[in-house]
Amino acid sequence: MTKRPIKIDQLSTVVCDDIRREINGKEFLIGVYSGKIIVNSFPARLSIALWINGKIYGEGKEPFLLKLHATNGSEAEIEGSVDLDDGSDIFSLSVPAVPIEFESAGKFEASIKIGQLRTKKLVSKVVELKKG
Repeated sequence: MTKRPIKIDQLSTVVCDDIRREINGKEFLIGVYSGKIIVNSFPARLSIALWINGKIYGEGKEPFLLKLHATNGSEAEIEGSVDLDDGSDIFSLSVPAVPIEFESAGKFEASIKIGQLRTKKLVSKVVELKKG
């Protein structure tokens, strides 16, 4: 029997300062960046967490590679696997706060590659200096 090919139907990503889990398993997001990432000065060292949610269809365990990138700054890579056999097709990934340094104004970007699929950009946020 051949494996069903992976298909991503939709993914949404929230950028925030931290993600915590309650005793009952619910997650709550702290310090959500709804627009630009505003900093007081450069260089700026931030801890950035991601909450990724969506629908992914497939079978078995598939490796993923998540890349975080700050233009004019640092990069981080996180490897793991996602189990697509739980029957729900709902994909949820909480990425704990990762330190990212910004040397100057630019962008923060995150992308993910799951299995043999092409890399998919998850989010792009402008990073700039606080005005005034």
